[in-house]
Amino acid sequence: MTTTNTPSNKERAGKKSSSAAWKKVSRICREGRGSLRESIIQHLFPVVESSEPKLHHFVPRFHLARFADERGRIWTLDKENDKIFPAGPGNVAAERQFYRLPEFIGTGVDPLFLEKQFAGIEGQACNITSCWLRQLERSKKVEIPDVNRQIMSEFLSLQFFRTADAREILKLFAETTGKCPNGVDKNKARSLQAQLLCQLADKKGIAFELSQRIQESIWIFARNTTPTHFMTSDTPVLMKTGDNRIWLKGPGIFQSGMYVVYAITPTLVLYCKERTHWKMLERFDNALSPVSFTPDMVDHENSGHAGMSGRFVFSSSNSFDFVKAFLKEMKSTPQPFDLNHEQQEH
Repeated sequence: MTTTNTPSNKERAGKKSSSAAWKKVSRICREGRGSLRESIIQHLFPVVESSEPKLHHFVPRFHLARFADERGRIWTLDKENDKIFPAGPGNVAAERQFYRLPEFIGTGVDPLFLEKQFAGIEGQACNITSCWLRQLERSKKVEIPDVNRQIMSEFLSLQFFRTADAREILKLFAETTGKCPNGVDKNKARSLQAQLLCQLADKKGIAFELSQRIQESIWIFARNTTPTHFMTSDTPVLMKTGDNRIWLKGPGIFQSGMYVVYAITPTLVLYCKERTHWKMLERFDNALSPVSFTPDMVDHENSGHAGMSGRFVFSSSNSFDFVKAFLKEMKSTPQPFDLNHEQQEH
């Protein structure tokens, strides 16, 4: 992400390279017509840069729209007050001026540069994942050019660290480690998160390290044909230990065997599995898993959103019985994210 108004020669060259790569993406996507639902999502929820965006989504609208019901509603569980309500994709997982950086007001840097940068990568991620969905309609293999793999790796890493819950964790870390002994106010917390996210462009820091880890992983798609659908949440990118038992959020996300779980739609999930630990699955890289889901296996994945979300869990239907039961059990368990049942490996 650049924070200057004048692009360097290197940046100009990068834009030309990106333009050429984007033409390649478009050519691949044109091979298949794709579903009407995807066309509608891309038409109704285009990601465009605005001069003064007010409501900033920390979960992209295009992702949320894929979990809407036939009337365009996302069923939402508020864990804080145990309320369930329907909402539109534009009205959840967002806060006013969430990424606005007051310290840049009056300088040569746009205080909204971070929000606008997110708009760019969200647009790319929307098109790339739509391309995947089209390909999977007719094939069990997905063609993923290197540039797309890099874009999606950066998207998933940024998504993991850009949420409201991630900001709160950074705030608590800064206060408890002595980095900010006088406390962290709202603006300082926003600045700390922005610094972490912007390090990705400099190819340093944990956001970059995570993106590299994801890019080098084995990418496996898995289809869910059960009546129980995948859910998502205000923390849409999840991480799990190599033994399939513990969901991760802070320490441990770089341990051997760790893998990413990202529900693309209510019926399709992407796993990015650390290559060394999961070497036996290399033949399924960029392919659809042969494993058939059961409702219990779907619930297992949904438990991640139940436990790791900051506040809201989203579903394509008003079906939160399992999530509520899991949350109730979690309150009485000393290790709430240790799942006491095995899951078949994808």
